[in-house]
Amino acid sequence: MDWKSKYIKYKIKYINLKKIIQMEKSQIGGYKKKWFVVKETWQDYLATLNKFDTKVNEKGKKNCDYIYDIFRGKKEKDFLMCVTKEFIILPSAAKPFNQLDKSHFNLLIMPFDKKLRTIRDLNATHIPLLNQMVKKVYDVLDYYLDEYDKSNLKFEFHYTPSTYHLHLHCQMNPVPHNNNKRHYYYSIDEIISNLNSDSNFYKKPIKIKVENINKWKEMLNKYSVKGKKFESASGVEDFSNAYENFVNMDCYKLFN
Repeated sequence: MDWKSKYIKYKIKYINLKKIIQMEKSQIGGYKKKWFVVKETWQDYLATLNKFDTKVNEKGKKNCDYIYDIFRGKKEKDFLMCVTKEFIILPSAAKPFNQLDKSHFNLLIMPFDKKLRTIRDLNATHIPLLNQMVKKVYDVLDYYLDEYDKSNLKFEFHYTPSTYHLHLHCQMNPVPHNNNKRHYYYSIDEIISNLNSDSNFYKKPIKIKVENINKWKEMLNKYSVKGKKFESASGVEDFSNAYENFVNMDCYKLFN
């Protein structure tokens, strides 16, 4: 085969490959990421918590510091929509709710309890809290909106999360789930149903996505707490009375 034929052959291969990449990119809004599905045991989970409780970023911050600063009243105070004695509600975007597109928004509902890191820490005793979180969102939206279609609201948790403090998402007209994301999606109805059937449902091995299985196993070995009592390194500060930082604000007065 002469050099011209070889050039044409490889040029065609290059063009076809480029078309495939562009097609994948247009279908998912970005390059498709390859994930490996593994089963995370309870001990694996504790090792992961240990990692996020000890590792700091380039700014010297730990995984949950941003949320803890909200509880302390140091961040996003002007964006809070509701504060109760057990949890807060605020937009996921760092702006007031009245500046958001009311046809598409995402609210975060976060309990003050530091022991509730993810869905894995939930048991049947937390069902009343979960129900109250949903009910209060409706109360808040009834106050902020003249009308809205409740059937367009979706309540869900993500696992594995980006931040290891429990937070419930409430989305209005959410876009279809992107399976290119790291997490799985769990509706709050699914969570409550599973806890009703088995209080320890989320203590059992659970499917997660990882980029590299070997690196994941290395992380587990490095941060393993097997054979010893796990104690969170996220600090001894207790946020059970954190609502007191907001009692003089409308976000507390209006909904308590």
